[in-house]
Amino acid sequence: MRRASAFLCVVLGACSALGERQEAVIGGDVDDGDPAVVSLAVGDSSLCTGTLVSHWSVLTAGHCLLDGDVVFGTDVTAPVKRIAVAASARHPLYSAEGAPYDLALVTLKEPASATPVRLDLDPFGDGDVGTPMRHVGFGVTSDATGMGRGTKRTVS
Repeated sequence: MRRASAFLCVVLGACSALGERQEAVIGGDVDDGDPAVVSLAVGDSSLCTGTLVSHWSVLTAGHCLLDGDVVFGTDVTAPVKRIAVAASARHPLYSAEGAPYDLALVTLKEPASATPVRLDLDPFGDGDVGTPMRHVGFGVTSDATGMGRGTKRTVS
């Protein structure tokens, strides 16, 4: 199921089908669906994207850990639900340099009602090169200005 893998690429902020580092996804259309794709936020400021992988857990990048909330919905300033972070842990081999261990798991203070994404355990391979992939996440519409921050978007 490549959909879950696409979500994970957004969560990690920069990845490609074969593990080569790419720049973050910028632009896209507003995404009113995909309830398992969440924002890690402090107040009304969206800092990172995460993916609900169980009713109690969000997978995100290791550099995204914060003292804040997990926000459900399309717009961080008008959330469907906010759930406080109870605990978080980075991958044991995480370093500030990022890849390949830039992963973290966030535990929620209460269970989320959204359906978690089932993780795709099959790695991408050479046969996946050139296959369109849908990405969903909280980002910007302009890298230069930072416009669009705090809105969930989708791009292929």
